[in-house]
Amino acid sequence: MQRPPPGAMSAVLSAAGFGLLLWLGVSVALLPPGSGMAALRAPQMWALILALALLAAAAALALARTGGPRTPGALFRAPTAWHRRRNILAAIAVVLALATGVLLTPELGGAWRALALGFTGMSLAAASLGAVAADAVADVLPPPPAVLPPLAVPARLLSAVLTGLALMFALLSGMLAVGQGGLRMLTIVLLLGALAATVQWLDRRQARRDGRAVVEPAGRFGLLALLLLAGCPALALGLAGAGVGGATTWLWLVAGAALAGTLAGWTGPPGSPARS
Repeated sequence: MQRPPPGAMSAVLSAAGFGLLLWLGVSVALLPPGSGMAALRAPQMWALILALALLAAAAALALARTGGPRTPGALFRAPTAWHRRRNILAAIAVVLALATGVLLTPELGGAWRALALGFTGMSLAAASLGAVAADAVADVLPPPPAVLPPLAVPARLLSAVLTGLALMFALLSGMLAVGQGGLRMLTIVLLLGALAATVQWLDRRQARRDGRAVVEPAGRFGLLALLLLAGCPALALGLAGAGVGGATTWLWLVAGAALAGTLAGWTGPPGSPARS
């Protein structure tokens, strides 16, 4: 999963964008559009805008790095079948995200809206997960290695879930009165961050064993990733619990740390193998 810094940045932004779309889809599917849920519409719309912006930035970085594809038809002539599957699932997720944005507009009403949001939301979540998983497989296949590494997909999915949820929590805390819910949000991010860091470390160790990664001096990238993914949320939770700063500020800082930690974990030294 190690990439040179430009490729790692594109992958991190893409995973965060799809992770945010995942949680957006889950939220609109599980929370009906009744009057009691009207306050959630603004954070959901901003989550949609932020996710699409992250995906656009990831695509721009990837195109600038590889020099193509530059036409819609070229997306379906990707190097491997897994690249094509990733691109198709990504396109489906973007279309479903736009449809979700339309369904969230307050002008639309009727009993059909809740059913449409439920179907579109769960489809969006599934397409986003599929795009992240396909991207993880495309990174390590075709050979070498000949067999998909056991933690390649779980590590990528966990990173997407973590970064997407951290951004969603930060948006919710900034636009709603969450009260003590902010501490619970920080606790959830801490647990996910610790799990993501552990799986990421195990995947990197396996990657060094089978030759997918270059061993960096003293494991500095892995240590930095651990500190950002798990140490930063733990510090934020402790300070927020002690009344130092507001939960919203800490949640945004933790979201930034999650993105930076994922980037550190996916970044290898110059010459690290990477696929686009």
